[in-house]
Amino acid sequence: MPVIVTDSTCDLPPDTLRSLGVRCVPVTLRSADQRWHDGVDIGAEQVAHLLRRGEVLRSAPVTTEQFQETYRELLTEHDEVLSVHVGSGLSCTVGNARLAAAALAQETGGHGRIEVVDAGAPSLPLGVIVEAASRALSSGMTVPEVVSLIHRLRAEQFVEFTVLRLKFLRRVGSIRPSQERLGRLLNVRPVLSYHDGELVALRTVLPQDAARSIVLSLEATFPFEALHVTVGETSQTGSHVDQLIEQLNASALTIRHLERRALGAVLSANTGPGVYGLSAVPSRLLGAQADPLP
Repeated sequence: MPVIVTDSTCDLPPDTLRSLGVRCVPVTLRSADQRWHDGVDIGAEQVAHLLRRGEVLRSAPVTTEQFQETYRELLTEHDEVLSVHVGSGLSCTVGNARLAAAALAQETGGHGRIEVVDAGAPSLPLGVIVEAASRALSSGMTVPEVVSLIHRLRAEQFVEFTVLRLKFLRRVGSIRPSQERLGRLLNVRPVLSYHDGELVALRTVLPQDAARSIVLSLEATFPFEALHVTVGETSQTGSHVDQLIEQLNASALTIRHLERRALGAVLSANTGPGVYGLSAVPSRLLGAQADPLP
């Protein structure tokens, strides 16, 4: 059976990755004088602590050498590898995976197939796609069929999230200092998403209105669809995530499955604590997976 490889920006819990049989390659986080491997020797809580101390953290993509080592190992037991990663507009990880796959194809004379797919986004959207792809393979889909499913999920997946603290976005260069000052002055926060593999700001809202704004946007996007919804949060979101879930439950949406998930170290390093939002996909895309998951 084929095996799936992803990177640690997918934010799937370790137990879920193990149960799915997915190999997760860690992204590197760096400060001025230290480096860590995401999910190995650093997690989201440690990142939040470092950020509160004033540290600036940067993420480094999974290297070509890391991918080659992982692919070589997996191809001793599997004929096919499906490698699904954070979008190329946000990281060089997927490009490095393609370089590693091409090098191994030359090295092995084409023995063992490696298919690399750009999922377009990290964190919740990537995790949803990886989980759906793994379950699809287990149900008997071929790798080309699963790749087609990934492209459909990427095209139709709804993703919106917001931040409670603008200074971390400014610190990593996602917004300008003038935008941070204006946001603080007006007490507004951006609602963000991913489009064509890029982080985009959709609108600004008052912090207390963000949850309702996200749910209204989801209702407008999928007024008649049954949905699988995953709510995600970093640390220090307080009651905001509870409010988001309350808004979802009180909405006119048809929610087939609702899950709450902690977001990981890499997203926390790039956006700071106090980030929350959701991913939603139409249940029809998941086929048999559309039944409520345990």
